[in-house]
This record gives sequence, structure tokens and C-alpha cells, in this order.
Amino acid sequence: IISMRALFGEGIGFGIPVDSAKAALPSLLQKKKVPRSYLGLKMAAGAPDRPRGGSGGAVVEMVLPRSPAAEAGLEAEDEIVELDGRKIRQFDEVQAAVRSATVGSALKLKVRRGGQTVHVDVKTADIRRLREGGSGSMDGHRGRASGGGGG
Repeated sequence: IISMRALFGEGIGFGIPVDSAKAALPSLLQKKKVPRSYLGLKMAAGAPDRPRGGSGGAVVEMVLPRSPAAEAGLEAEDEIVELDGRKIRQFDEVQAAVRSATVGSALKLKVRRGGQTVHVDVKTADIRRLREGGSGSMDGHRGRASGGGGG
């Protein structure tokens, strides 16, 4: 936990989950950078046109070019409904799975695309790859980004 004592900021604290700290500890003790997995997606909650109480899912709003997600063939408007055989109800379940995956691990996604089910295998990459690719910007076409940056 990092706390801050500043004008208007007294008592504000920041923390990281203990599981994240435990996973990072070996790298930190060796004074190495901590590898973090990413796919290169911006997601939202399940499709807004689906009835309440549906199975949920995570809708892909944007796919970063040259990202693992783009290389695997994920597209804007895809709806991730399963990840490694587990039903996905919210996008934070996808984020948690990616965060806990080691860099270079393969994830199996079941995706709903245009009324059909598609299976996509995607390999996580180190998030530092984003910095190497440049900053990038939105171009406004179907939620895709141009350039190589972003979350």
C-alpha cells in the first residue's frame, strides 16, 4: 500500500492485490521488470440489445492493430462468451484471466460474431510491446485504433 500525505490528499491510499504482489515478487527480488500479459482489446459489458438476464459476455469495442488480439483475428463487435471453457458474464472476467496468465500463454475464446459462434486461439504478449509500437490514435472506423498504442 502506498499512502499519500499532501494538501487535499491526506488519507488517500493505493494498493495492489496480494496475488499480484506475490506473482511479481520473484522478478522484483531479481531487480527485473515484471512481465504483464495483454491481448490488445477494449471491452464493454454484454450486447445492449440482449434481454436482461441473458448469459452476459464481453463485447469487443476496439482491437489494437498488431496486438495479439488482432493477430488472432478478433474484431470489433465480437462478443466473448467463453474463455478456456468458462462462461464469461462480464468483461472483468476476461481482464482477470489475462492478468493472471503468463506472457506467451494461449487462451481459447468462444466468440459470438454476427449470429455465429467462432473459436479463436490467442496468445498473450508482454504489455511492454505496446510501448515499442508507438502511441497510435483512434481513426473512428468500427472502433478500431490506428497506430500501436493504448490499453
